[in-house]
Amino acid sequence: MQGQTYRAHRIMIRQKTLLLMLMLVTVVSGCHGFDRWAWRRDQAYMGLALRSNQQHSEQTRRSTSIPEPPVQLASTAILSPANAASSTEDEKRDAGESPSDVHDGDDSETASASVAAPASEREISLHEALQTSLDRSRIARVTTGGTVTTAVTTFYDVEASEARLRAALAAFDTRFESQFYSNQFNNPPNAFFGPGLSKPESRDEAAITAGLSKPLSHGGTVSAAYNPSPGYLFVPGSSSSGFNPTYVSELALSLRQPLLRNAGVPVNTAPIQVARLEVEQSAWDFKDSLMSSVRSVTEAFWDLYLAQVSVAEYQKVIPILEEIVRIQQESLSAKLVIQADVAKARAQLHAYQQEYIRLQSELASSELRLRNLIQLAPSAGGKLVAITQPTHQKIEMDPQLAYFQALDNRPDVVQRRLDISIRRLEVVVRNNQRKPDLDFTALYRLNGLGENLGNALEQMSTAEFTDLQLGVSLAMPVGLRQATASAQEARVKLVRASRLLEQQMFSVSYELSQSAQTIHYAYLEYEQAKLELEAANEWVRGARLRYQNPAPDAGDSNWMLPYLDDYYRAIRARTDAAIAVTETLTKYNFEIVRYEELKGTLLDFFAIDYLGDPCRQSLALPKNAEPVANHPVRNELWPSDDFDRFTEAVQGTTSDPPHRLQQELRPQQSRRGIE
Repeated sequence: MQGQTYRAHRIMIRQKTLLLMLMLVTVVSGCHGFDRWAWRRDQAYMGLALRSNQQHSEQTRRSTSIPEPPVQLASTAILSPANAASSTEDEKRDAGESPSDVHDGDDSETASASVAAPASEREISLHEALQTSLDRSRIARVTTGGTVTTAVTTFYDVEASEARLRAALAAFDTRFESQFYSNQFNNPPNAFFGPGLSKPESRDEAAITAGLSKPLSHGGTVSAAYNPSPGYLFVPGSSSSGFNPTYVSELALSLRQPLLRNAGVPVNTAPIQVARLEVEQSAWDFKDSLMSSVRSVTEAFWDLYLAQVSVAEYQKVIPILEEIVRIQQESLSAKLVIQADVAKARAQLHAYQQEYIRLQSELASSELRLRNLIQLAPSAGGKLVAITQPTHQKIEMDPQLAYFQALDNRPDVVQRRLDISIRRLEVVVRNNQRKPDLDFTALYRLNGLGENLGNALEQMSTAEFTDLQLGVSLAMPVGLRQATASAQEARVKLVRASRLLEQQMFSVSYELSQSAQTIHYAYLEYEQAKLELEAANEWVRGARLRYQNPAPDAGDSNWMLPYLDDYYRAIRARTDAAIAVTETLTKYNFEIVRYEELKGTLLDFFAIDYLGDPCRQSLALPKNAEPVANHPVRNELWPSDDFDRFTEAVQGTTSDPPHRLQQELRPQQSRRGIE
């Protein structure tokens, strides 16, 4: 009695153990009915991949989940706290100005083109233009060579890269397989089956199989399969004393774990890490497109503003020239001048009118270009009138500080750094492929047999009749030449990516220095233009007074002609100076925008809240995203002697065999995120 109780207890323990194993394979592995389990599993693998990447990095990252998709492009916000305290009209007028915009209240130097806009005109600020451009579409529009085109990278590319990340996470999903088959055999008499064996001439077979297989992050595969072969056997007219029909049940639990090649979390989670880095690269690409769009809209806005001021200046001058023509005609009637003097006055008027028509054409072209960029219909809402005033404040630039800001914010630089991270992962995977295939295999099988399916399953569940198999398999190509060559190629690509980053960083420093110099001289040019305008205004006032109140005539000379010529020159000088003031000021404002774009901080400069900004959502760049050699930030990844020897090995200039050099460098490289 005690023996039967002990046997029943042991069977119960085996059944519970078997049930627990099946639950671990089915539920924890991802075979579930709720998305939250899939989400938790993906989070676990992302965390596992990140922890694996940290093994090759000394820098602590901020933990994060799977990057949220940058679905929204938030509009620009009020850029200056002072604007909030101003009146509603001032907010509407000045909200589009940059944070550094300061107005001195003296607009007498620059003719404003936005006075009392008629009902057929639509006032638009820089803020509104940027907001309209960003809210219209997920495809940015930029200016290239004076032509408005769509950006190469769109928001949909970011979504596509996120889909590829989800596909990479599916590499560890559980796979379910099932099969059902039924066979009927009717062989002729005396069919040969084997020496001394009789084969049933007729028999029926059937089986249903089902199994779950789960890839593991360490490279192994665990599976649980119900796989009887066959599960049902019936021999018509059989005289055997055994079961007829016969039901077979079989449950196999197996494990295959690589020990060398394809073993370890870093190798198996590398595709997930690469997909995550590619998502960040795509997000940086799209941010670059957004900044190009913001820069293009800003440039088109200031071009429109300059064209409006130029047209307004000529509108002021043309009535004066018409009045001079009238005075000259009256003087001709009084025989004070000749017909040639009247023709000269008319020629001056027609020259200004011709220039006025050309400026109107440029104004229309500037307006159409701005409409194209912000995706407004060519004639929707009336004529656009730019109302945001450019800033007069002098801003001091610090190229050295801007350089370090560009290293973390400029898309092309960060993409190079991310590319180095991808190349390092490639080196890790390729080095692992140089190892032989050494796999550990284990199989535990439970068997059952009965005259019906229930009896067969009951016997199998007792776990009394089991098979156990343990083994190790080895396979490798002799010489490993292909794997060695692939690893060498990965190392060359790593060095190439590192050198490209160094060159990019070198170019960034010069671009920022040149841009800062351009801003400095643009402001000096603007100050000289202001002084020129002040002098031209004084000249116009004096020439007008002298023309209207001439001195007594001396001799037979016409006293009006020299005074009129001087008045013409003064008008021309004043008109050109007024336009030059606006031109240099808008150039100064645009160069500031260009400088912020070179730093990669243009969106923050205009307080544009891009929810998918990789500066806010992505992880801090890993240390292994730095170049292999030293760079101005002074992050040394390798000692100089090791790097020189490694470079020589890559270039094939060293006398040491590659595998020997690899063994010598491995202890130090593994601590620096290369191996």
